Amino acid sequence: MDPAIGPAPLADDGAHRIGAPQTQLSCHPRWLRFGKPCRLGLSLMGVGFALILPAALLCLLVAAGIEDVRRREIANWTNGAIALLAPVWWWATGMTPWPDMAIQFGIAAAIFAIFVGLWVLNLIGGGDVKLIGALALWVPIEPMISMLILMSIIGGVIAALLLIERKWRRDPATPQVPYGVAIACSALLTFHEPLLNHFR
Repeated sequence: MDPAIGPAPLADDGAHRIGAPQTQLSCHPRWLRFGKPCRLGLSLMGVGFALILPAALLCLLVAAGIEDVRRREIANWTNGAIALLAPVWWWATGMTPWPDMAIQFGIAAAIFAIFVGLWVLNLIGGGDVKLIGALALWVPIEPMISMLILMSIIGGVIAALLLIERKWRRDPATPQVPYGVAIACSALLTFHEPLLNHFR
């Protein structure tokens, strides 16, 4: 090396130039849906939807339970809103059209078909079937099965309490069980982890 010239300049790879692209921060915690990462990143829109949608589902479930207690039916707009918000949740959590969305829709369709059969046998109300089908669009099969099991337990407890109350009043009429309450309660108890896990 010639001392008059000095050390050779370092090669410029563009990493330190002003305006060079920097490493983009991302937020990719894993979520329970099919083992896929959540691709919300740090965009305010994605984070905003991810915060708003579970809160909206919570409000709609509470509304469904109240409606079923008061009128023994669940409004179509409530079930419709839950179902229509599910694709927005798919987008907000980074699900791909294939296979994630296709699998989710197929699972929901199968669960809905099973409960339509129970409705035909007059074992469950039509509004309850719609609510279950709408909720099946939101989460994978594992928490959905847990929800259905818990729904059966809570529904059985409510039915037993109504029967005791009717016998106490010596009312021979068969009580109408507000299954929407059981569905809403079981969904609130079992869905919190898969819906909020990506914030951890």
